[in-house]
Amino acid sequence: MLERFFWVSSGLNGDPLLFYFEKERQECIQPAKFVKRDVMEKKFDCLVCGTMVVDVIVKPVPLEEPIGKGGLLHVGPLAVTTGGLVCNTGIAMQRLGLKVAAAGLVGPDVWGGFISSTLIREGVDTAGLLSLEATATSSTTVLIDASGER
Repeated sequence: MLERFFWVSSGLNGDPLLFYFEKERQECIQPAKFVKRDVMEKKFDCLVCGTMVVDVIVKPVPLEEPIGKGGLLHVGPLAVTTGGLVCNTGIAMQRLGLKVAAAGLVGPDVWGGFISSTLIREGVDTAGLLSLEATATSSTTVLIDASGER
């Protein structure tokens, strides 16, 4: 049974908040209230495993009606960012001051390199990233309307 664990959630202003639950105290606390325990030296606070995605953000797109076959839209400049559990959670935890390592699969393509370089730039350890020749890196196109909704 878990004695203590961390999780990340979004605050009201969208900033990531790190929470910590300790079974013996039966309460959730935020990092400012952490008690440091010298049990043993560890290299990482967290290993994040799972999906890594490149999100291509397209906006503004009118989403009230289907775009339709053959339709063209005038949109603003495209934005490219990382997404998925490993990138979103790993980067948020690293920015909150934890030492984070990432593990997962990417393809040997430009998107795999983008994910790897973004994680490295953010300070996340990428030794657990594997570039698999037989696959392509996951990507999504995210359509955003003028009000900011998907």
